[in-house]
Amino acid sequence: PHSTNRATNAPDCGFGMLKLRAATAVVLLAVVAAALFLAPASLWTLFCAAVLVACAREWGRIAGLSPIATSLYCGLLLLALAFVYVGPPVLLDGAFGIGCLFWWLVVPWWLHQRPRPSRLVLLGCGFLVLVSAVTALQFLRQLGASLLLAVMAVAWVSDTVAYLAGRRFGRRKLAPAISPGKTWEGLAAGLIAASVYALVIGVEVPHLWLRPVTVIHWIVAGLVLAVLGVMGDLFESQLKRVAGVKELDPRPAGRTLV
Repeated sequence: PHSTNRATNAPDCGFGMLKLRAATAVVLLAVVAAALFLAPASLWTLFCAAVLVACAREWGRIAGLSPIATSLYCGLLLLALAFVYVGPPVLLDGAFGIGCLFWWLVVPWWLHQRPRPSRLVLLGCGFLVLVSAVTALQFLRQLGASLLLAVMAVAWVSDTVAYLAGRRFGRRKLAPAISPGKTWEGLAAGLIAASVYALVIGVEVPHLWLRPVTVIHWIVAGLVLAVLGVMGDLFESQLKRVAGVKELDPRPAGRTLV
């Protein structure tokens, strides 16, 4: 499910949304797990390319691109991804480095200032975000399918707990101007859940990484990934809100995939 911790006064509607999110998560998890553990490297690369196209289409919708322009945007991102794959290792390092700088420097500023970017700036941000993210999927899978699944599960665990805790205990709004339903209580519960999950991973399956990693490293990594998950959700919510497409796509799978 998408990273959220919403509180509402409509239990029936909330329960229906929870069931929809759960069903979507189960389907997507089955698809991802099958591709992750059963597909050879070439098919996993194609799967990552499909993920990139799906995300690029959603980003093109946010940017207000026409269908033809969206197709061209998808093609451009696929070319960039292929260039990173077959190019020298410095391109891979550059993709990761630029992605990290974007999330740790640009996104916090973006959420604080809430700018109204031009279409060109918005498409450039999508280029950086999507290419670096899909490159990470490819790289982590090479290190180990179980490791990649464990990393992705941090977001799923913190996301689910944040949603449930926010609905039950949420009182204080986290970012009312961006996503009014998110609460500090949900965020705290999500971070705690991520820490516990990372602790269990560090203790029970310490062999996931290629070299010895302490439990503290896993916990810190879990917290960092959980925070980035919240930032990513807020960033997308802000982009959609500015673009006026916050609720235009009723399909949960499209939002979940991004």
